Amino acid sequence: MAEEIVRKFRHELKYMISESEALILKQRFKGIMSLDKNAGETGYLIRSLYFDDEKESAIMDKMAGTAARAKFRIRIYNYKDGFIMLERKAKQGQYIQKTSVSLTKEEYYKVYDKDYRFLLDRKEDLCKDFYFELVSNNLKPVVIVDYDRVPFVYEYGDVRVTFDENIRSAGATREIFSDRLDTYSVMPPQTLILEVKFTEFLPQIIRDMLDIRSSTYVSASKYVMCLERRLENIMRKKAE
Repeated sequence: MAEEIVRKFRHELKYMISESEALILKQRFKGIMSLDKNAGETGYLIRSLYFDDEKESAIMDKMAGTAARAKFRIRIYNYKDGFIMLERKAKQGQYIQKTSVSLTKEEYYKVYDKDYRFLLDRKEDLCKDFYFELVSNNLKPVVIVDYDRVPFVYEYGDVRVTFDENIRSAGATREIFSDRLDTYSVMPPQTLILEVKFTEFLPQIIRDMLDIRSSTYVSASKYVMCLERRLENIMRKKAE
């Protein structure tokens, strides 16, 4: 079983940009940055199943301006079941920290079916913390977030720049490995999210290449965006 991975707190900046801006930026970055070795030339698909309590505290905390927030998710790539990650993403202002540990497909199904006991048998603190949240705060799967990511990495400053396109959502379902879920878009047409993550500093050469002064800074997470769109859809259907 893989060990728990606890990453340092990092800076995270997010911007909504146009597809034309993305094409220009990708060409710039190819000159000095490398594509993530796991991505290939076209990137990969990310699917995350998010958990929240009955009050949907993630949105409430966002609206209240709560500085310190954390959420749990189970993440897969390209609809595959060979690499399943349980993650906790903690946010403190513009700083983020991600803690992760791998799950088997059987363990994932146990979580979804509310058979949590195995988490206490795992040695990783994250598994035990997840168990406590599931049982004490009645955490439950609430929404799926899908998007296609093209990631660039830069060694100096531990910089990671990602282009997240075709952001879409679906209701929570046990069958997260299916490529036939009924999803809906949550972004304006021809727009995507640019994320910039770095540990200590953002090199000036990267700052100069970004040149995103005309773009919109995004404060909400993809998860919150998907939940808000889901609520809009529910209200619209009720009004019809």
